[in-house]
Amino acid sequence: MTWLRQLPCRGYLAIMLAHALRYEGFSVDFLGLYDPVDMDITVHIVDSDATIPPNVLAAAVAFRDPKARSRPFFNRVDAGPEYPRQMKFYEENYFFGTHSALGGAPWAGDHPSTPSITVSEGIHSLTISGRPIVTRDMDNRCSRQVDKWMRSCANRAGIRFAPRPPVLRPDAK
Repeated sequence: MTWLRQLPCRGYLAIMLAHALRYEGFSVDFLGLYDPVDMDITVHIVDSDATIPPNVLAAAVAFRDPKARSRPFFNRVDAGPEYPRQMKFYEENYFFGTHSALGGAPWAGDHPSTPSITVSEGIHSLTISGRPIVTRDMDNRCSRQVDKWMRSCANRAGIRFAPRPPVLRPDAK
């Protein structure tokens, strides 16, 4: 298998597939993980379960910056390699955007903001809405940065891509 890219939000499954390929005698030239998280409380990920196995020759992991406050209830999977010295390379990078942006679908999930504040006096109250932490433009930019970075990591591992298709805007005709 020349390249294994997991679907957004499925990093743990990609790691498990790499482990299964290991036991079948296959190597994985590159594993790209996009903000791998543990969303399923029934899985009970053990630290050693989430490690990248030694049959993965190169890997890159894009994490969301915790300061973006996107999906703070998702447990991050710290998917480091079992044997980093055996790998061609292992690289991690943090990006300021939402979990969805890192997975290639900017602004499709949560929209983090600071908490709203309500001030009351007698029968009157005033609610001040929270400020956005991540905007749509920031999320779009983040998604492009993650894609560019991950493609460059894959290229370092010997994986070649066709040119990225242009982004179509909903208001474009």
